[in-house]
Amino acid sequence: MPPCSLLPRASSSSSSSIATGATTAGINFIQDRLMKDLSRLGRMLQRIQAVLHDAEEREIYDNAIQLWLSELREVAYDVEDVLDEYDYKVIKIQLEGINTAEEEPSLMRKREDEEDDDEIYGYQASLPSSNSVKILISCNMAKRIIDIIEQFDEIMKDRVALQLREEDGLKKPNFDVAMKRPPSSSLMHDFDVIGREDDKKKIIQLLLSDSEKENIIIPIVGLGGVGKTTLAQLVYNDHMICKHFSLKVWVCVSEEFNVMRVTKEIAKSIIGSDNHNLNDLQCMLKKALLGKIFLFVLDDIWNERLDMWEALRAPFCGIGMGKIIVTTRSKSVTRIMQTMPPHELGCLDEEKSWSLFQRHAFCGWELDQQFNFEKIGRQIAKKCGGLPLALKAIGGFLRYEVEEQTWLNVLKNDLWELEGTKNLIFPALKISYNHLPSHLKPCFVYASLFPKDYVFEKEELIRLWIAHGYIQLTGRKRLLEEDLAFEYFEELQRRSFFQLSKHGDFILHDMVHDLARFIAKNEICSLLDFDEPKNMHKDAKHIFFIKHAKVHRFPSFGAIRTFSYLDHDSEVLQQSKFLKNLFPYFGCLRVLRIEAPKYDCNLQFVDRIGTLQHLRYLSMNVRSVQMAEQSLCSLYKLQTLKLQSFEQCMLPFAMGKLINLRHLLLHCDTEMLPKSICQLENLLTLDIEKCCQLRELPTSISKLINLRHLMLPIGKNFCVPRGIEKLINLQTLSHYHLKRGSQHCDIGWLKDLVNLRGRLLIFELQNVKSRENAERANLQSKPHIKSLKLYWTEVRKDDECVKQEEEVLDGLQPHTNVEELAITGYDGKSFPSWFGNPRFSNLTAIRLQNFNNNEECNFLPLSELPSLKLLFIINIKGIKRLGNDFWCYTPPDERENNFTEVHVGFPSLEVLSIDYMPEWEEWPTIKKGDFPSLRILNIKNCPKLELLPTLPSSLEEFEVKTCERLKHLALHNISGPPRLQKVVIECCILLTSVKQVPELTHLEISHCYNLKSVNRLDNLLATLKVLMLFGCPLLQLNPDECSHHSIANLPSEKGKLERAHVVNCPQMRDWCQWRALTYSEMRPPHLNPSSIQPKKLRPHFPTGDLCIMLQ
Repeated sequence: MPPCSLLPRASSSSSSSIATGATTAGINFIQDRLMKDLSRLGRMLQRIQAVLHDAEEREIYDNAIQLWLSELREVAYDVEDVLDEYDYKVIKIQLEGINTAEEEPSLMRKREDEEDDDEIYGYQASLPSSNSVKILISCNMAKRIIDIIEQFDEIMKDRVALQLREEDGLKKPNFDVAMKRPPSSSLMHDFDVIGREDDKKKIIQLLLSDSEKENIIIPIVGLGGVGKTTLAQLVYNDHMICKHFSLKVWVCVSEEFNVMRVTKEIAKSIIGSDNHNLNDLQCMLKKALLGKIFLFVLDDIWNERLDMWEALRAPFCGIGMGKIIVTTRSKSVTRIMQTMPPHELGCLDEEKSWSLFQRHAFCGWELDQQFNFEKIGRQIAKKCGGLPLALKAIGGFLRYEVEEQTWLNVLKNDLWELEGTKNLIFPALKISYNHLPSHLKPCFVYASLFPKDYVFEKEELIRLWIAHGYIQLTGRKRLLEEDLAFEYFEELQRRSFFQLSKHGDFILHDMVHDLARFIAKNEICSLLDFDEPKNMHKDAKHIFFIKHAKVHRFPSFGAIRTFSYLDHDSEVLQQSKFLKNLFPYFGCLRVLRIEAPKYDCNLQFVDRIGTLQHLRYLSMNVRSVQMAEQSLCSLYKLQTLKLQSFEQCMLPFAMGKLINLRHLLLHCDTEMLPKSICQLENLLTLDIEKCCQLRELPTSISKLINLRHLMLPIGKNFCVPRGIEKLINLQTLSHYHLKRGSQHCDIGWLKDLVNLRGRLLIFELQNVKSRENAERANLQSKPHIKSLKLYWTEVRKDDECVKQEEEVLDGLQPHTNVEELAITGYDGKSFPSWFGNPRFSNLTAIRLQNFNNNEECNFLPLSELPSLKLLFIINIKGIKRLGNDFWCYTPPDERENNFTEVHVGFPSLEVLSIDYMPEWEEWPTIKKGDFPSLRILNIKNCPKLELLPTLPSSLEEFEVKTCERLKHLALHNISGPPRLQKVVIECCILLTSVKQVPELTHLEISHCYNLKSVNRLDNLLATLKVLMLFGCPLLQLNPDECSHHSIANLPSEKGKLERAHVVNCPQMRDWCQWRALTYSEMRPPHLNPSSIQPKKLRPHFPTGDLCIMLQ
């Protein structure tokens, strides 16, 4: 309907035809003008973005600008809403105005064809073109357009008065004195350093090591305030470094990377010259450094331009054995400078954090005063998250504060709000934010929506960014938003904003989280307790609720963009009042996340969600959900649908209407997928891996031509229909179950899927009958597959089947880029030529399991793989003896003609785990030089094993379990200094002695009923932290150790012991009494088996998820 107030009116009924014509002309004129205004809104966003970028840093200090910017942001949100609403109406007309599929025009709005002016502020406006559907602009929308333009024009009049610029591109950092970091020097105070001994040792080892490379560059990278400069100072002033390097120079580079200035400082330190000609300076430097051993420290580098670095390093090339340390917060900097992997400096652990805080906070305090404040102090130290800068600043602030309430205020409030510390902590971290490119800033700030310690999934966060339009495709027209968003995330990680957790996910450091929340101000609100809804600001756009109590009323909100709700009890969400209060604010919602596993989501709730026209991201984790045929199918803007239900769920039949859906993730007991899913031509991700009741995909799966990621249900009963071979854009295929016959899952269907990457699992390989069939998979042409896992699931003994498996494995040769390889159920007698070939230089992890051929296996040709770090051998029945020639098979003709080449076996192997080898009898020797990097050796469940070699000196952890025939062990190779720290021996019932025991920190021995002696056991108390002896009735001290003991002269202290239990070892009772150790004849109630038996070893894998298979 046209805008009523602007329509011309007919004067009388006699002139109705004229009036009708005039009205039509007037409507067309007004509509054309409104369309121009609508296009102007798109350009308006570009101007708003430019002004916001210019004003961002000044906003911190100027209250007038702060208020002005707040109004401007609201206008920007209004513009986005109007453009988005118009786009929704266009899609609706296209969908609902079409009767047959044949008449349906293309629904892919090709944004790459739009003008750059419409690709601004992270929002791609779908404005009408001459070929697109045009709709009449309603009275309401027309009024909103006019109001927005008037409001914008009025606001922009103040721009000149506020002296704000309007310009695109990256803003040059503001080097305000209050925000700029003070320059560093090589001088330091050792008082401030705790917990960096290991880091210092590693850097010094690198600096003093001999290397054939020139100008070794060692980057130290980490979060602002973590102590990079301090570590560099420790190294620079070390006496060994001072003795080794004849020339040392320290330069604080800081934010402005000026080649001339840095070169002058180096030249002045070395040759005393103050020449102002760069060429002359560099020539003199090159001459002065020729043949010298020098050390440079370039502190606090931000430069990411390769040409600038090349210009600086020109005089240092080809002149000797120089070493350069650089400190930086960004891995992007290290990539252009490093000659070796960067040293990533982490935060301090809890105890070291407390020690540093205590040193600064309690300096000059009496012991009784310290005791009174220790509990609060430990909590404050923990709040600092191991960041030395914060620990020192807060500790120094509290040094003169003796009132408990002051300490409590520090504990409860944000550190940014403390007058005594904000000028120290805030600038150190804020400067990292200032250096972010403008397109990364909203992505970083949005992460503060989630609570502290939240574990981020990269894919989830990327989809949320896209839902809010933060990904700018300008100039990257052929790139998908997901690809560019991935680059955004990687860049934020390189700049130390996101940190890798121990489990491979990502987290924000607490102080970085505080920084993001400080910048977000009132736009982001995370309410962790529902008792305080009054604390929520009315302008909040992104809200995260974690339910703790019932909500009675909410404050008035504006237009909410994100609503994320977490409730594991579902008491609040079940209340209709909760929905009634919140849904009026959801009209502009882009993201809705509901995690309430006990909530029953009824049809009324689903229907209300279906009215949210702007919604782009919907995630529901509920107990049950009711849907009708058309439920949610009017969410035409929806990009991500993530649905998890613990009860059976029927999906809406009309899902094909969700034409913008890009990611569909289902975890529910649905038995079938709607056929209309195959109409989703924009779909990139289909994740049905946890739909256990699902048996097959729709037959028209080949229509999903843009599909990139397909995660299928686990289980051999699931069938993939023909057509998957046409999904040539597929990058992820979770696993592939082969079937007999050609109707389902033929291995040849993988041939054209050359874009597959990451992990690929192929099951039921017994259904492949020949090498030719296996070669049809064309695995050699898939360079992006990093982890390949091959499974035979039937045991077959006849010679024909064995020969067939050997041919099939030969035909499944992967690309040499593969990093992980797992083979399970293989019954062949030999291995193909590619297996163990040194050309597989990227292969770092191998797992071999359940080889059922009973014929003796004489070789596993793996020792020449240059990068192999992890090797797991499980249940290979044919292995009886591991000799020096076992790991490297040499053909007889080469052996006879002396073509063998001496090499170091397993040069990079760090972890070797051997489990359940029923026929393995001995491993007599290790060839000298082999296994030079082995750190962890696990041997378990080998009942016939009688002999093991002396362990390599590189070993740090050794575990042997359930090897009943093993009689003797020698733990230390006397040819080199031992590194062994942890030894676990369990259920070796014939073992009588353990010899050559080095200084250990961890020793566990259990159920070794014939064990009589452990060499140097008493002396180990000086270094042991954990000692567990259980069920060794014959174990006693060696006579030479006993001769030194007497109750009179034995000290009672237990050295470094943190945990010690001696149980059911009667010969050790007196020794325990002498050494004041806990002894009992029966297992104590508090000592459960898990505290005696070592935990399962789960080594870290460089890439992929091979570690999951260890379970």
